[in-house]
Amino acid sequence: PPPPPPPPPPPIFFFNPHAAIRDAQESRGLGDVYKRQDSVLKNTNVNALVIDIKTDNGHVLFETDNPLAIEMNNVRSKYNKASLEEFKNDKNLYLIGRVVVFQDPLFAKKYPEEAVFDTAKNTIYSQDGQYFIDPSSKKAQNYIIDISKEACELGFDEIQFDYIRYPDSSYQYMKFKDESTFENRIKNINSFLSLAKPEINSLGCLLSADVFGFILTNKFDGGIGQNLETMIENLDFISPMVYPSHYTSGSFGFLNPNRNPYGVISAALQDALDRDVQPYKLRPFLQGFWHTDFEVRENIRAAEDKDLGWLIWNVSSSYNLEYFSKIDS
Repeated sequence: PPPPPPPPPPPIFFFNPHAAIRDAQESRGLGDVYKRQDSVLKNTNVNALVIDIKTDNGHVLFETDNPLAIEMNNVRSKYNKASLEEFKNDKNLYLIGRVVVFQDPLFAKKYPEEAVFDTAKNTIYSQDGQYFIDPSSKKAQNYIIDISKEACELGFDEIQFDYIRYPDSSYQYMKFKDESTFENRIKNINSFLSLAKPEINSLGCLLSADVFGFILTNKFDGGIGQNLETMIENLDFISPMVYPSHYTSGSFGFLNPNRNPYGVISAALQDALDRDVQPYKLRPFLQGFWHTDFEVRENIRAAEDKDLGWLIWNVSSSYNLEYFSKIDS
């Protein structure tokens, strides 16, 4: 008999590629975000916004009855279902909620048995003020999934995992429940994602992750558990942080990568496409800092020339109108 026909391609879940900014400032509420980003959202082609659900400090930014959140006293409520709905509808926004996963000082200190351990200092491991949870921790994994599902029910369109990785350090005294080998790191990251994605998708939310830009070019995981081929199978979108300033001299043939954003980003994204990543799943995080207006536009042009959506980040959440394409009022 003839071979069966190939399966249909996965559906594309949005009508227009996402052009998104991330608001990373500690806010009193959505009103602060509105004031900061009103001009950009009103006058440009930006149609999506990333705001925090669970922060780098371990805070959850909405009221929750989650028992672990209550134990940690980590709720710092900034919005609710009604305020999110009003905010989204006013701006006709696709709303992405950022969830910091395996870097959480409150969780690591409250539940030290779930944290990465420092055998030299005989305490939980810290790195420049950051505290990492062991990625194999089922307690942490379930907590993240539960908080993410609550956020979906509040009205977020997408959950975006950040710090979905092991510590980026060669420190030799870190101890994990599973030996830190390439195979174990890949297994622990992706077994978690494979659990999280169907739970989150079942509520009408999509799932994405921020990853280091080098994984588009490097087929190994750099010691952090991020591998392109395995992660892309367990995500709706992947957002590599292809910040030109983060590439070393000589990368892609450029002596000063930060002054050559178009060339660097184009080459990095092409590496991913050459590894058969479906273009609709590739949505890079671009650099909105340490660049002129022209250089930020070159970041965006590099993504759009490959017909990709994009996200952009500025640490102060300050975005010039000149970065973006204008729309008619």
